Amino acid sequence: HDSTCPSALDVHSLLPFMRDPTSARRHIMLNPRVAHEHDVCPSWHGDPRPLKSTLVPFATKFALEDRSCCPSVKGNNVHSVPYPSFASGLDLRTKERLRALTNPRLVRPLLVMGAFGMHGAGTARRIKVKSQCLEKGPPDCIFMDLHIQQHHGTLAFDTALYGRLVSLMLNATFCLEPDG
Repeated sequence: HDSTCPSALDVHSLLPFMRDPTSARRHIMLNPRVAHEHDVCPSWHGDPRPLKSTLVPFATKFALEDRSCCPSVKGNNVHSVPYPSFASGLDLRTKERLRALTNPRLVRPLLVMGAFGMHGAGTARRIKVKSQCLEKGPPDCIFMDLHIQQHHGTLAFDTALYGRLVSLMLNATFCLEPDG
């Protein structure tokens, strides 16, 4: 989080309904990222400073991950929502072109591709899948190590990496993206 985070005082003054426990429970908060400590503002989990009257902890919160997969998720009442796909945000014409490329009758030169980084609760599983994929090699399996960098507070792919990822996905019968 950074200086753009609202303080508890801001939350208290801008969201007066969060002062009533019954009302707070009927509201939701959305975080377009994961809810790890440095990815959310302190007010997400109910930073009591300087006021103790904010009831943010009672609101239902949605983020990309919850505690069932990631114990480091911060805040109470956090529920996960699906990660966006590479098709998220495309216009209708582009979505139709992408759908045509996913036709199951198309011949795929790769059997399996795996694209992921070594992090999170599923690290051991990811290491095992990576090892098996590298052992088989092409055309049975291609592994793409995703070194995703933080860029101005958001996760960033460069264009070439993203293009290669999409190309491998469209050329493989199965795409592995283990949890974690």
